[in-house]
Amino acid sequence: EEKGLSLEVIGINNINDIPQGVSALSPKIDAYFALTDNMIASAAPIVAENLIKNNIPSLSSEEGQVKNGLLMSEGVSYEEQGVQAADIAIRIINGEEPKDISVEYYKNSKKLVNRKMAEALGIDLNNEIFANAEIVE
Repeated sequence: EEKGLSLEVIGINNINDIPQGVSALSPKIDAYFALTDNMIASAAPIVAENLIKNNIPSLSSEEGQVKNGLLMSEGVSYEEQGVQAADIAIRIINGEEPKDISVEYYKNSKKLVNRKMAEALGIDLNNEIFANAEIVE
């Protein structure tokens, strides 16, 4: 509220609720943020189609949804997390005690932008917000 933002929330019980839910939500929002959720992620192409139709930009915290149609994400790369976890596993296999290994936090965020969605929304990919972003075709 302090920043002039409000949150609109819809409940989704199953994947069949998503098209109707997004359609009902679209007139009420200026932007869409997708939480990391397998059901929502699997419906990203349906969500993206509705958002394009209503000229609404979308954000996600994970790259898979951008690859499936949402505009942009900056967050975890599951591939990089896997490499980081494998490095720890190798240390354990090589005899290091797990109790002696410090907790590791995710080291790098990754920014992705979906070119098709950006073009459909008339967004200039040369905008500084997309600096250092990987463009997904």
